[in-house]
Amino acid sequence: MTLPSTLRERLERCSSLPTLPSVAIRVLELCQQDDLDLNQIARVICNDPALAAKLIKTANSPLFALRREVTAIPNAISVLGINAVRTLVLSFSLAKEFRTGNRDGLRDYWYRSILSALAARELCQGSLLGNREEAFLCGLLQDIGMLALSRATGQPYTDLLDRSAPDHDKLIELEKEAYGVDHSQVGAWLLERWRTPRLLAEVVAASHKPAGVESANAAGAQDKLRFLASIIALSGRFADQWVGDTKLASSRLHDHIAQHWHDGPINAEVINARLVEQAPHLAPLFEVRLDAAEMSAVLEQAQEVLLSLSVRTSLELNDVHEALARLESRTAILLAEAQRDPLTGVANRGYTTSYLHDVFKAAVESRRLVGAIFADIDNFKLVNDNYGHAAGDAVLQSVVQCITRSVRGGDFVGRYGGEEFVIVLRADNPAELAVVAERVCQNVAQTRHSIGGGRFLSVTISLGCALLDTLRHRAAGDLLEEADRALYAAKRAGRNQYRMGVEITY
Repeated sequence: MTLPSTLRERLERCSSLPTLPSVAIRVLELCQQDDLDLNQIARVICNDPALAAKLIKTANSPLFALRREVTAIPNAISVLGINAVRTLVLSFSLAKEFRTGNRDGLRDYWYRSILSALAARELCQGSLLGNREEAFLCGLLQDIGMLALSRATGQPYTDLLDRSAPDHDKLIELEKEAYGVDHSQVGAWLLERWRTPRLLAEVVAASHKPAGVESANAAGAQDKLRFLASIIALSGRFADQWVGDTKLASSRLHDHIAQHWHDGPINAEVINARLVEQAPHLAPLFEVRLDAAEMSAVLEQAQEVLLSLSVRTSLELNDVHEALARLESRTAILLAEAQRDPLTGVANRGYTTSYLHDVFKAAVESRRLVGAIFADIDNFKLVNDNYGHAAGDAVLQSVVQCITRSVRGGDFVGRYGGEEFVIVLRADNPAELAVVAERVCQNVAQTRHSIGGGRFLSVTISLGCALLDTLRHRAAGDLLEEADRALYAAKRAGRNQYRMGVEITY
């Protein structure tokens, strides 16, 4: 991590910078070895009886809800797994560094770190991109740069804490004005100095600006880094509700979820309730006090704000729905007038492209999701070659009828060219796209398509699906291109099926 030279020199000269205890350093080294020796890790942890006792107590706490009691360190490593043990060892080792006497600003942000760690753990539940203990450690360490700045610069940093308290965003602004960087970059520099895993330092560095992060790790680390950085940024918003101005923090949490979170639905009420439930059990292990009753009182204020904002958002979405309805009405008029494919009766390619552009723009502005399905009749050239173009036209008309019967009211169908069709529909998740695609596939395959003269043909269709993702799709063409790639994946897989674009590895 590159820091301004003046600041880096002050940090390097500081004799009281946070350091890792020898036990934690050794555990970290052992955990990064290819040939893990769990017994050796257990022996190292047992060299610190206080650390070992905390580890066992935490393993038996509601945080892990194990089915059987853990009574010894080897048992804890076996039941919890090496990631959880490493996280807990580093967490408890760093707890001493954060306890800084009467410096209220740092004390408050230590509370923030604990609550962020718990929130990150909850947000990571069920994810394939990061494990919960990894997220917990990243959340706990995201503000360690504050401690380094306090130790290296002394009173000037205390003044910044006083001027910004309790607004974390304001502190970040003041740090950038004073040092050219904020404490996330300083924290990442410190973690690199400790030789922690590279991903940990990268996540901390990106915790204030997760969008557009880049990883220096091997291929495949980019998505994990972006996901964890997004989680840590959001976890801090949850924690701020108990550290600063509850109403302001709750409003910022709501806005952050709406504007920056793209990894699935978030139930803020459930996560807040989990923090109130878990924090009082974890806090004593870090030698801080988090009272459940006090946290519940704060939570009531937060829930009032979130409820009010949710109602406002609901009204705004109604306006968006009305706008989309007007757009659909305008579409119907235009199709009737001039932009209908003369053979099949659906929209032609020109209007399909224009409509997709308009809907894409409206969806991005309203933060609603839309999907595109690219469909192509399998082996259609054989129909024309064997039965003539009149028969091919009849099959096209019959297939379009199957498609229009399969989609929902308000969904859009257009002919993109030849035997290719595009479906544009509102969808909140890939499963909704899959339902429509599967229905189209089955209806086409199960229909006997009349080609005149009492003759019938059976044909199949392949489909590619793509759901709007503003991180991947900057324009409507990007969305359609992903659906097109998914279509060809369905063709390669044997035809008469659909594929989701997000399932393809390129």
